[in-house]
Amino acid sequence: MLALIALTAVGCVSGTVSSRWRNHGDLRIWGDATAGITDDAYQWGSAAVLAAAIPIADANDTAWSDKAIENTPFSNHQSDGDRVMQGLMGVAGGLAVGEWLLGDDEGLATETLVESMLVTAGIVRLMKSSRSRRRPRGSGSYDSSPSGHATAAWVSATFLARRIDDSYDDWRGKLGYLSYVPAAAVMLNRVENARHYPSDVAVGALLGSVITNIIYNAHYPGDGRRGLNDKPPITLVAAVDDDWAGLYMQYTF
Repeated sequence: MLALIALTAVGCVSGTVSSRWRNHGDLRIWGDATAGITDDAYQWGSAAVLAAAIPIADANDTAWSDKAIENTPFSNHQSDGDRVMQGLMGVAGGLAVGEWLLGDDEGLATETLVESMLVTAGIVRLMKSSRSRRRPRGSGSYDSSPSGHATAAWVSATFLARRIDDSYDDWRGKLGYLSYVPAAAVMLNRVENARHYPSDVAVGALLGSVITNIIYNAHYPGDGRRGLNDKPPITLVAAVDDDWAGLYMQYTF
């Protein structure tokens, strides 16, 4: 991830990327990106399922947590879930950097993934500090909610699903949504190894899914939606020749 951040920083020296970063302050773009979730059933559907799961899981946190710990349906080794999460992050990062090296628009995919990871990590840290929820089975740690592992897994899975879906117009594009399966396995592993309650991983998954979709929509806007690559309607352009210099206004519509 540090390598991705460094690559993104290097890319910011170009004119297009600099313009894109200036547009990050345009709240209209982020409003369109958020509203864009309603344009796609896969986006609002996953958010709706995860949001509905949170109160149900919260009401059954202790019982479901104890049952998962006793039965360990996925693995009783926390490292197995860690490897799945790291694998998802590695595949997502590899796809993003690969697109950049193969001619992606100046690291657009990489920027999308890095922003999603950084924004969600910040939100998770703030929520952990504010909630101070103790981990299951009396662990001395008070940072159970939300699950950072679940969040990172769902950021990676959502990014992979969106990029693959955008790459194909037929059924192959939907295969990217299979990445939700290992992301769900990470959630289960965190619960069965007494690292989180079910509602903790559900909140983390919802954060990872929704925030990544919003950031993705801002970088790859749908039809009729504003995006970060949009140019301002009015720009001033300098023109210099051997014996004169001028400044003219350019209007884009």
